[in-house]
Amino acid sequence: MNRNTHHATFPDLKNRTGWLPLLAGVILCLLVMGLWWRLDRHEQASLRQSVQNEAEDLVGHLVADLRSRFPSLRRMVKRWELRGSMPKDEFMSDAEAYLSDTPGFLALEWVDKHFFVRWIVPPRGNEPVQNIYVAFEPERRKALEMALQTRSPTAT
Repeated sequence: MNRNTHHATFPDLKNRTGWLPLLAGVILCLLVMGLWWRLDRHEQASLRQSVQNEAEDLVGHLVADLRSRFPSLRRMVKRWELRGSMPKDEFMSDAEAYLSDTPGFLALEWVDKHFFVRWIVPPRGNEPVQNIYVAFEPERRKALEMALQTRSPTAT
């Protein structure tokens, strides 16, 4: 009887230990998936931070570039103020010279006190903008009102 009892318990022990490799495999897979998920999250956070740093750097360069461009435009504004106005052909000539000397702008526009575009340099390709009301957005309107109050050039 002892022998039968021994044979009867041995297969039960074998069935119980047969699950250990499978259980170990499942646990290892879960650990690998957990590590992969954490590494993926860490990489995404690192990429987000890199993009944020690069964007801040570009904004700084853009602001510095725009600030360096405004003195020439202010000279045009001052000349206008001294005379009380400026003939259209003189504005067009000054704006064309400015655009050729300072690449990067798409166009220079003269906007009247009611925020309508009256003169555009270059006129070709910008026809749809002629006589358009430019204060249609709150941010643009704020920039235009500030330009009107401070009598200084504004970029949008």
